[in-house]
Amino acid sequence: MSAKTTDDKSPITRDRAVRVCKMLTLLSDGPQRRETLIKKLKLNERGFYRELEFLRSHGIAVDPDGNRYHLLCDLDSALAKLPVPDLKLNIREALLLAKGPTSAHRKLQTHLNQLLGTKQSD
Repeated sequence: MSAKTTDDKSPITRDRAVRVCKMLTLLSDGPQRRETLIKKLKLNERGFYRELEFLRSHGIAVDPDGNRYHLLCDLDSALAKLPVPDLKLNIREALLLAKGPTSAHRKLQTHLNQLLGTKQSD
C-alpha cells in the first residue's frame, strides 16, 4: 500500500500541531526516552502513542532504538509532511498570499481557483 499524502488527511487541530511540532523538534535534537517525551509534551502514555501513530500516518518515521525514540529524517523533511492547522484566513487574505513564484504559492492559487471557479492567471 502506498503512503498517503497530507492532502488525503483530515485537518489537524492547532493543539495537535503544537504537540507534534514540539515532539519533532525534541526528536531532531537526538534520540529521546519515552518518559522524557511524555513529560515534556504533557501527555499520558496513550496520548504519546496516538501522536506517534499520527506522525507515522503522515509518512514521518519515528522508531524506537532500545529505550529511546529517534526521528529517521531531518526536521525540515518531517515538517514538510505535516498539514497546517486552519489559519482562519478570509478569501481575500488567501488570495494575497497566493501571489508569488514558488510552488507553495502555486498550490494555494490552484486551491483558490478551484474554490472560486476561476482560471489560473500566469
